[in-house]
Amino acid sequence: MDRDKAVGALAQRQHGLVTRAQARECGFSNDAVDWRMRSGLWQPAQRGVVRLPGAPVTLHQKILAPCLAIPGSTASYRAAAALWEIPDVLGRPEITVLKFYRVRLEDVEVHRAERMDRRDRVWRSGIPVTSLPRTVIDLAGVLTRERTRAIVTHLLARRRLSLQLLSSRMEDLGTQGRRGAGDLAELLVELKGRKRHVDSGAQRRLERLLLEAAKQGRLPTPYFEYPVQLSNGEWRYPDAGYPDHLTGVELLSYEHHASLPAFAHDLDRNLEFLEEEWFLIPITDLHVRNEPDRLVDLIAKVLSRREVRNVHRTQSG
Repeated sequence: MDRDKAVGALAQRQHGLVTRAQARECGFSNDAVDWRMRSGLWQPAQRGVVRLPGAPVTLHQKILAPCLAIPGSTASYRAAAALWEIPDVLGRPEITVLKFYRVRLEDVEVHRAERMDRRDRVWRSGIPVTSLPRTVIDLAGVLTRERTRAIVTHLLARRRLSLQLLSSRMEDLGTQGRRGAGDLAELLVELKGRKRHVDSGAQRRLERLLLEAAKQGRLPTPYFEYPVQLSNGEWRYPDAGYPDHLTGVELLSYEHHASLPAFAHDLDRNLEFLEEEWFLIPITDLHVRNEPDRLVDLIAKVLSRREVRNVHRTQSG
């Protein structure tokens, strides 16, 4: 592949953008890049980032450009709200960098953070972006209390975010020095009094069983409908998730899976998780109702083994 085709293929995956460093990797010298910039063939998009001819200027492009300009940066706040399609928030280029970066970019608001945990940084539309829980927590610092409440209730009502997961991330990140965190914490406490809406009695029984097991110390605290992003950008939501162990629990219903195509679909779902190094434990409502202790013990054993594997993987890396 010649250099023009190589850089064009890369730009197609990056909303029409490439960095100067990427152009050099495709075979362009600095002089060749400068000539294309002077001649107008390539347009400046951000410091060290260019837009190739024919690529329309879009909000996604404007959001990605600063992320490419600052390696390791993450689209956040109102930029993340646009990528997550949170209603009534005007999207604009905003990124978060670690606090030791001292950088200014044209027409970009830069936020600095003490840390950006792995679970808080995901990919959406080919752009590194703060996770949905982290995005909500950040937005609470720049939006009014009423607007934050509207966003939280909207996401909960449409089952795009669980109250438990949002509360957990809020607790982990802490409220000290975080604007709007106090108001958001109060809202989450208020909402905890409401029952979580689930699809079926089987899901409610599973929830009660796993929460009781967590109270007894037999299992870690589960995350219900935990979001797992696949490599292709799609999302899956196992009924219960244990992200520290990369393990999920999924209820299977005979009523909805009694055909060969449905059975094959379940197998495909399990394979999707395995490709992401997640392990999905398939169970039925009969296990929950008739063998709850055995089920809890089985989940505990799986989590124990998965925890060891994760430790080994981290050490070997």
